[in-house]
Amino acid sequence: MPRLYGYKGAAHSPKNLSMALSAEAAEIIEHSTNHGCSNAVGAGSTVTAQWLTEEQSKTLPKDKLAEVETELADTLTYLIRLSGKLDIDLFKAAVNKIEANEQKYPVDKARGNAKNIRKLMDDVCMQNERPDPVFPSRKMFGHEISAEQKKSADKTRKLVKERIGSWGYYKSLIDNSEDLTPEQRKKISTITTRGFQVQWVQGDTDKAETSFFNINMKGTPLDELEELLLRNRKKPVPIAARAIIRAGKGYQYWSCFETEMAEKIEGAAADLHKILFAPEIKRPVKTLDLLLGGSKGIRAAIQVLIDFILMSVKKQQETLPVITSFDDDITGQNTIDVLKKASYLASRITGNSDGSLGLHPAIYYYGPSGRHSSPMFLGAVSLVAEKLANNNSSFFKKFTDVREELEKLLISNKDLIAMILQKNISKYRVGKYHELLAGIISSLSDGNQVDAENIIKISKLEGKVLSGDFTRTTQKVSPEKKSKVFIHVALQNTIKCPICSGYLDTEKSVSYDHIIRVRDGGVGAAENIQLTHPYCNHSVKN
Repeated sequence: MPRLYGYKGAAHSPKNLSMALSAEAAEIIEHSTNHGCSNAVGAGSTVTAQWLTEEQSKTLPKDKLAEVETELADTLTYLIRLSGKLDIDLFKAAVNKIEANEQKYPVDKARGNAKNIRKLMDDVCMQNERPDPVFPSRKMFGHEISAEQKKSADKTRKLVKERIGSWGYYKSLIDNSEDLTPEQRKKISTITTRGFQVQWVQGDTDKAETSFFNINMKGTPLDELEELLLRNRKKPVPIAARAIIRAGKGYQYWSCFETEMAEKIEGAAADLHKILFAPEIKRPVKTLDLLLGGSKGIRAAIQVLIDFILMSVKKQQETLPVITSFDDDITGQNTIDVLKKASYLASRITGNSDGSLGLHPAIYYYGPSGRHSSPMFLGAVSLVAEKLANNNSSFFKKFTDVREELEKLLISNKDLIAMILQKNISKYRVGKYHELLAGIISSLSDGNQVDAENIIKISKLEGKVLSGDFTRTTQKVSPEKKSKVFIHVALQNTIKCPICSGYLDTEKSVSYDHIIRVRDGGVGAAENIQLTHPYCNHSVKN
C-alpha cells in the first residue's frame, strides 16, 4: 500500500498550512447547519445558525453535497501537505490512533450504546494518571500533582458534573441529536457558540500589564496574595516561592535566565520542596513522619513559603523585609542567593547537617487535633532565624540544655497553647508563638519551674478567660481525634536523644554518634553507636 505522505513544497510553513486547514474544516462544519437557509431578515438583524438533524445531515441536496466534496478535497490536500512538512506518515499515524482508541474504548463495552460510550469517555477523563495526550499540563508539572490538588480537582469535577454535566454527556447528545429536549438544545447551543472575549492592547508590556490589572480588579478581584506575586513576579522571593511550591516544575517564572542559572534554581527548589512538603499526609494521621511546611494547597503553602523565605534573608537587628523591597532579578543570581539562605535555615531545623536541631514536627508544629499549625511552624522558624541572624550561638546551647523539659511542656500543654494562639488575631500568631517559645526557654534556662500558669503569664494573658477543652457528645470518632490519639501514643514510644533527652525525628534528622569517641579508642561496632540530634553530636558533645 503506498504511503499517505505529503508534498514538501517550500511555499508554505506548518503554521499557515494549519490555519488554512482549520478554515477548510470550518467550511465543512458550516454545511451541517441551516446557515443561509433562513428567510431574509431586515438590516441589523441576526440569524442564529442551527444544527441540522441527523437525518437532514445524511440527505444533503446535490448542490450542497458537491460543495462538501470540494471542501473535503481542500481539507485533505492541506492535511497531506502539512504532514509532509512535518515528516509524518499519515497512514501509520492513523493506524496507531485506531489501535489506541480500541484500547481506550473497547468494542464490547462501547458498541451501539451511547450511555456506555459516555461513561467510558468520563472514565478516561477522570483518570489522573493518564499520560500527557489526555492531561497535557501534567508534563509541565513533572507528572507530579499533589493528592490535595487531585482532591480539589475531583471535587470541582463532581460539582460541574452535578450542576452542568460532563463533556461526555454533551458529546453524546450532539452525536445523537434527534431526540433532544428544548432544554438540552439550549445548553448545547450555549456551549458550542459561547466564546471568550479577547482584548488586544496597543502599546508596550507596561501598558499591557496595567490593562491586565485594571480588568482583573473589576468584577471578581484577584486574590490579594496572587496580585502581590504577579506585580512582583520578577523579584527573587516570588520566583523562589513559585519554584519551591512546584518543586522546580510548572510555569517557569525563571525561564528568562541562562540555562545554568535556571537549572540551579530548579534543583534548589526541588530539594526545599522535599524538605518542607514531603511526605504527603493522609487524615487521620498514622505516622510521625510529618510535613514541616503543612498543606500543599497552593494558597496556604505559598504564603508559608514567602514568610519562610523572608525570615531566612532577614538581617541582624532588622525587621522582617517585604517582597517589594527587593530589586528585580535580572540574571537569576539573586533568586539563587535567596534559595541558598532558605536552604540553610531549613538545614538548621531539620535534616542531617551538623547544625540541625532536628525539631520534631509533632511537638513544635502540630496542634492538639493533630493538624499542622502554620503559626506554630513559622513561629519556631522565626525564633531560630532570629538567633542565626544575630549570631547568637549561646541560645542553641541553652535550648539544648532545657530541651527535654521544654518538649514535655509543649506536649502536655498543646490545648492551652492552641487557645493562647486563638486569642490573638491571625497576623500576630506567628510572633506570639515565637515569644512564647523564647520565654519558656529563657525561664527554664534561668532554673525556674514552668507550668500552665507560667505559660499563660509568659503569653501575657493573665486574667483572660481561656475556654477549656470540651467533650463532644457525638459517638463518631473524628479524624482529628484519631490523629490526636495516634500522635500522643506514638510520641510515648519515640526514640530520644541520649545527649539532650529530646525527641528524635528519625525519619528526617538523626546522627550516628560514637558513644566512646574514636580519639579515645572507640570503634564503629553497633554497641558503640547511639542515635542523636546532629547538633547534639557535633556541637554539644564536641
